Amino acid sequence: MRRWRFWVIAAVLAVWWWVGLKIGYPPTEEQLLVGLWPVFWTRSLCFGLIIVSFWFWYKIFIEFKLSSLYFYFVLVLSLSPTLFGLFWLHPVESLKWFLFSGIFWLSSRWKRKSLVLPIIFLLAFSFWQNKEKARIWEIYEPTRAKLEVTEKFIREDNLIEKIELPLWWRRISYNKISWMMSSTLKELISFWDLEPWFFQEIHPAGKKALILFYWPGFLLALLGLYSGLQGKKMNYKKMLGYLGCLAFFGYLFSKSDGSLRYSLILPFLAFLIAEALIFLRKSKLYLMIFLLLFFYGYQAFIYDLSNRPDYWLDNRPLVYKYFFETVRNLPGKIQVTDRVANAVLYCQYFLGGRCDANFTLAGFNFKESPPQRDISYAGFEGEFVGPNFKNFFPDNITKRLTDDGFEVVSFRALRDNIANQYGFNLVVAKLK
Repeated sequence: MRRWRFWVIAAVLAVWWWVGLKIGYPPTEEQLLVGLWPVFWTRSLCFGLIIVSFWFWYKIFIEFKLSSLYFYFVLVLSLSPTLFGLFWLHPVESLKWFLFSGIFWLSSRWKRKSLVLPIIFLLAFSFWQNKEKARIWEIYEPTRAKLEVTEKFIREDNLIEKIELPLWWRRISYNKISWMMSSTLKELISFWDLEPWFFQEIHPAGKKALILFYWPGFLLALLGLYSGLQGKKMNYKKMLGYLGCLAFFGYLFSKSDGSLRYSLILPFLAFLIAEALIFLRKSKLYLMIFLLLFFYGYQAFIYDLSNRPDYWLDNRPLVYKYFFETVRNLPGKIQVTDRVANAVLYCQYFLGGRCDANFTLAGFNFKESPPQRDISYAGFEGEFVGPNFKNFFPDNITKRLTDDGFEVVSFRALRDNIANQYGFNLVVAKLK
């Protein structure tokens, strides 16, 4: 790789590292569970795994005689917000990416058997990571299928305007086999959802997701597909087929949510976009236009992430950062909810040795069990006034708690609904 190309990629990755330090986002639960080193060094190790994986991809491109695509491939990968999420927030996914890249490089030497080892690895890693079956296999569990069919019957029977069909016909239409078939079809089709690939920053299901690429990437991917399928580019077509198959199997065998489930689509899309950029080199004007558009998406995302990281990233770490920074100097006993994450890990992270017997780390519900006077409580508003299945609570929760005899120590509104039925607001309070 030419020296200037190296420095371009190094600059892009350095900016991601700078953004990570600037936003100062607390560690994810996954990072705390790994617990090998302080979080900074865990992130550094994951960053190193990503860098080494680029070397694996260089060997892969050499093996397929496609070295001319390599620079643009790595450049496009480096610009992806999802890649940033891998090394900055998700060490297990970084390890998966590293091992996948290495195994694909080793298997690429086998030519006709290039897909065997990576697919076996993806299936094995999925079982190890999730300690249960991958999502696609959950569909075929008889107990779940029976439950889903029964619930569908109950929902329809409770409608005001009932579905007037003979029971025997409904039994033919609604059974475990038909549910499995329809669910499998939905799972297969959902892989091709372009929103998390290029357009949708927040996943339609409401879960946080870093986008894979920016919207200009959609046009480039189409152009790359068109360019690569023209003529006798057999190595290109073979590589594209391999990456497409592995992306598909990686998606099916994953139980992760949001962009993490799509993370192995990154090489497939980056390959298409790299081909498009090579094709556009015939016209430097068009190449510059698309590169500028792509870098515009990159800098716009950097700016937005720097200014409102809670919009893009999971807010659970922020909840515990707020709680433990608020209660660290409170006297007496303290109870902090564990409703949305492992509060013990966060207590040890933020307070270290001060996380002792004075702390109770468990959820509470004062509608069922009244509070004690000698304890300060940190939790969601619904834990103080009782849960609401519509997630609706008084506008002025501090006044409500004051009227109920509490002294509100601190209060904060949360951007997202991460504790359904317990509200958007965080409260630290104790009885007067």
